[in-house]
Amino acid sequence: MKLDLFQEFFIREGYGQADCFAEGFRQIDLAEEVGFNTIWLAELHFGANRSMLSSPIPIAGAIGARNKKVRVGLAVHIVGLHNPLRIAEEVATIDQIAEGRFDFGVGSARLARTFEAFGISFAEARGRFDECLEILAKAWTSDEFSYEGQYYTYHNVRVMPKPYQKPYPPPRLAVTTSDGYERAGRMGIPIFLGIRDTPVGQLPSLLGEYHRAWKGHIGVPDAILRIPVYCSETAEKASSDPEDSIMASFRRRAASFGSAEAAAGRADSAQPDASRADLVSSQEYTYDRVLKDHVVFGTPEALVERFQELEETLGVWSLIVEPNPGGNVPPDLVLSSMRLLGERVLPRFHQGE
Repeated sequence: MKLDLFQEFFIREGYGQADCFAEGFRQIDLAEEVGFNTIWLAELHFGANRSMLSSPIPIAGAIGARNKKVRVGLAVHIVGLHNPLRIAEEVATIDQIAEGRFDFGVGSARLARTFEAFGISFAEARGRFDECLEILAKAWTSDEFSYEGQYYTYHNVRVMPKPYQKPYPPPRLAVTTSDGYERAGRMGIPIFLGIRDTPVGQLPSLLGEYHRAWKGHIGVPDAILRIPVYCSETAEKASSDPEDSIMASFRRRAASFGSAEAAAGRADSAQPDASRADLVSSQEYTYDRVLKDHVVFGTPEALVERFQELEETLGVWSLIVEPNPGGNVPPDLVLSSMRLLGERVLPRFHQGE
């Protein structure tokens, strides 16, 4: 199993925008120094109080050029918001710059307001996603191609450059709902799964749907888990240091889902699962429940034990560590946690290919 790092370039009160980017790159440089395998970048739009990372493509290119060992990936690129030809050009360019150290995560925005802000109907999200994947494959494997779909039409186009990886960086799909796991399995596509919305106890059955639907495809099902992680020398500090930050985050998420539903008169995601509906309706999401179902906080020894348990229980190939749970853990504590992970947790797991 490999350990990766998730980066959102959080906005902090009192920080300038350049400061937020600088903090994120400090974490990325430390991740490479201590031995994380891949840096995964979010794509988050209109998060004025949350994240600077609305445009992960240039950030991925910067990491590919300035960092020489760590891989870089998108988790995830919201492909339905962008022109497929432009995606093909940009992703292939990053893959060339990074000499193949690039991983291509794809997905669709879960909130209708993201699509609508770009002037695209959320009802078109899945159709645009499916067409985009078809177009990318043609653009990267054909000298010249044409395509006619419901949303995109191209005639005799030649996309350059081609990816460094052959035939192209394999896409990995973010899934959050039961039908998403089944759909990804039918497609034979690797997946991301996360526990910020889905309690860890529900993942084995959801992964079972993915594995059952995979049958008939070449290879084996491939899932990696994204999870908020905090490490400290004592169990008490591992619990207390990130508490305010992660609990504020859960309250914001519950309020965001609830207000979005109220404004739209329906759930803004295509089909929210039971865990997300529970999060929206919960009046009292306790810290004990968060610790049990949604995060991994502890000493280095406790984290090694918990990571091994997750590997055995879920059969995941990698864990993607969210190093700043909730987005407001003090910067020095985030770096301290990452160093402990690098010195006393990562050596217990295989890193690299």
